[in-house]
Amino acid sequence: MSSLWLLWKVDGESMTRLVNTLCWIVAMAYFSTPGYCAQVEIKASITCRVVDDIELKGVARARLSLLPSTGGDRITAFTSETGACTFPDLPPGKYVMNVEKAGYFPLSGPKAIEFTSAPPKIDLGDIVLGVMRSIQGTVRWKNGDPADNVIAHALVLRAGRGVFRPGDVKLAMTNERGEFRLENLRPAAYLLYSYTLGFRTDPPGRSALPVFYPDLPDPNPHSAIDLRKTKEVSDLTLTLQDIEGVSVSGTVTPSPKLPQGSPLYVGLMVPENPAQPFVGVQTEVGKAFQLQGVPPGNYIVIMVDRNTPNRSAFPLTVGASPIVDMSLHFVDSHEIECGLEYDPTQPHDAPIAPATPGNEAAAPANLSSSRVWAMSAQLQMFGMLAGRVGSNGDTRLQGAVLGYRYALDIDPPAGSYISRVMQAETELTGNPLLIGADDGRVRVVLRRDGGSLSGFLSDKDGKPTTGFVVLAPANRAKAYWLKTAAPGGDGKFELTMIAPGKYRLFALPHNDNDSYLDEKYIQRFPSTEITIAANAKQAVDVRLPAK
Repeated sequence: MSSLWLLWKVDGESMTRLVNTLCWIVAMAYFSTPGYCAQVEIKASITCRVVDDIELKGVARARLSLLPSTGGDRITAFTSETGACTFPDLPPGKYVMNVEKAGYFPLSGPKAIEFTSAPPKIDLGDIVLGVMRSIQGTVRWKNGDPADNVIAHALVLRAGRGVFRPGDVKLAMTNERGEFRLENLRPAAYLLYSYTLGFRTDPPGRSALPVFYPDLPDPNPHSAIDLRKTKEVSDLTLTLQDIEGVSVSGTVTPSPKLPQGSPLYVGLMVPENPAQPFVGVQTEVGKAFQLQGVPPGNYIVIMVDRNTPNRSAFPLTVGASPIVDMSLHFVDSHEIECGLEYDPTQPHDAPIAPATPGNEAAAPANLSSSRVWAMSAQLQMFGMLAGRVGSNGDTRLQGAVLGYRYALDIDPPAGSYISRVMQAETELTGNPLLIGADDGRVRVVLRRDGGSLSGFLSDKDGKPTTGFVVLAPANRAKAYWLKTAAPGGDGKFELTMIAPGKYRLFALPHNDNDSYLDEKYIQRFPSTEITIAANAKQAVDVRLPAK
């Protein structure tokens, strides 16, 4: 009773302090129990800096998003004026990061981030975004007239030559003043050229052979426009010359797939030139056609079914005299069957693949995410073959012309690498892989036991540096095993899904227009021999050679 009386005698402020102290002691005792501590989730934070690929300056107001691999809401943040960004108070786990900003190419491929340890802070360093480049100029006729409604096109320079590839197709039609602007170009060196469009629905206008900047009849790699460290090149001029020559006339005979009266285009193109036919006409099977003003030279007659991918092509030499009433036999194009499959001797790798980016749940391997295409060096734009890959890995490349070879390109599904490529019973090797229209089914065998190689690129003083690394297979016949990476300012790089085998690792100061594809060029640089084991992770430090 006396104790209770004493408590009542304590003043209000002291009572409050006493109650708070008792509550704090009880709470500490409760929260210190093992059962509670197991429920405490250690938060983590991610910091990074987004920079451009030209001057490595910070990119302001870039949008970064994190998607938890276990599901949940997307977490979004924006960079500061200096390009810095922080994600505070994140639960431990694995995330997929995406970065985007208007005027820049989005971060190529999701960047997976995993953190579980303390101290719970991860610095990703610099994340490089590619600035979208552009080329602007004017096309005129030799007499000074603006060349309106003609094509301006930029080819990516690769290993000393302009290469026409899917994804590189950047075309622009000139306006009434002859002006053009090619946008959304990636960092590369480009060969710029212009030409008149022979296949058109409106009445044909003036015609000209293709002309390459600066007003050359053939592409010259020394005249390439270098956009690797420049955002825009403008005020360029190309001059077209009206063609003069003889007439070429004839008739196209029917085929099993192209009966009499079928509408088609007939035109002339320059072999191995990426331009479309510079002169052409709409006609019908069995109906006479005529091409006017064809200069002497060697050409390819291209005949295209206007309703299907069916096409036919023949070489043609034009001299000083007109060609009259020639008969062109339309030979139906073929389709090349192609199938992707996982190596049957490695059954454990077939059934597992991420269902969606950032989702680690097991799912059937998504073969439909593959890309398969092929192109004829001679037919160029009319020698491009592509087909949608089904979930079972099968696709059909339609429009293959008999008598021409096609360079095959394959992007395998994520988490896979190409083990070997067969057509009929023959294994395809070399660079490029060449397939024929009537050589049989193409079989692409995939595996998922690739190794990985992470590394650190430094300069001669051992400091981190930008550059370009090439992992080249010792077996050069397996050119599709080659891997590359372009380390940012922190010098870090990572190569994944590397086919097991022997390689040589080269360190270059930069990617010189894909010259590394030339065996003689790459051998000028010192290299390190590396053996990649299946499912193994390796790390290596490499230095740029002294100049």
